[in-house]
Amino acid sequence: MRRLLAILIGLLSAAVAGGLLDGIVWPGPPLALFRPQLTLALLAVVLVASLVSPRRIALIGIPGVVLGVALLVPALRDPEPEPPSSDRPTVKLLTVNLWHKNDDVAAVIELITQERPDIVALIELTPTWQRALAPILRPFGSRAFETSDGSSGIGLYGRTHLRDPEIVRLFDGARPAVAAQLDLFGRIAHLLVVHPPGTLFPGQVAEHERELAAIAEWARAHKPRSAVCGDLNAARWSRALRDVLSEGALRAALPGGLFQGSWPSLPPPLKVAIDGCLVGSGIRARAILGPRVGSDHLPVTVELS
Repeated sequence: MRRLLAILIGLLSAAVAGGLLDGIVWPGPPLALFRPQLTLALLAVVLVASLVSPRRIALIGIPGVVLGVALLVPALRDPEPEPPSSDRPTVKLLTVNLWHKNDDVAAVIELITQERPDIVALIELTPTWQRALAPILRPFGSRAFETSDGSSGIGLYGRTHLRDPEIVRLFDGARPAVAAQLDLFGRIAHLLVVHPPGTLFPGQVAEHERELAAIAEWARAHKPRSAVCGDLNAARWSRALRDVLSEGALRAALPGGLFQGSWPSLPPPLKVAIDGCLVGSGIRARAILGPRVGSDHLPVTVELS
């Protein structure tokens, strides 16, 4: 038992410290993404070791816990977007990562029916999903989409408040994104819906970081009334997303905090907040997690004004 605890403390301490490699080399990015979970797991093992093992075994893990907490503090201190005023109307945007392997069409249709959003952003939009959702999306006359059999399909559909949506690529070879104008009751804002690649595998890290850098450049060019929404595949404590927030003058409306985010759709504390919106200072936002719809992500509803 003591040997097992010592091994666990060593492995978890190394994983927490490995997050310092975020932005340098893989596996830094995925270790940083799961920093809250790794730090919490290390703390739990340290507490168990302090009860059943010699104190020196538990002491080995304390520096890792302190490091993990210290690395999370800057993200926790980031200012949140100002919420919409209760006496003013809002634009409701629903963003859903459908997951290209998901086939629970009924759950997604029920979600759209119940939420009655003004705008729907669909991530991992396949030709099959496009055909299945065509009836429920018929009232959303302002639209732009590009389907894919893999995870890069994307679509944006507006019932109201959405102007001139178009498929864009932020650089040659980038995944498709959707750019549009957002009519916030007479004030025009700029909207970009994105799905950069993840960082779980080493071959995707360079493209992920390049796309987030391009997103930051887009936000900087369109501030202060800019909104970047979708599945960002990064958390507020990930280095690349922190650069986006800083350079693009954005605030994160990614609901779920440290342990109750949108992905994966498992019980807390295993979730990370990677879906939602980043908004400039000229936009107010409130983000709320939705129910499970068969995807590995939870949907997010964002109220904008």
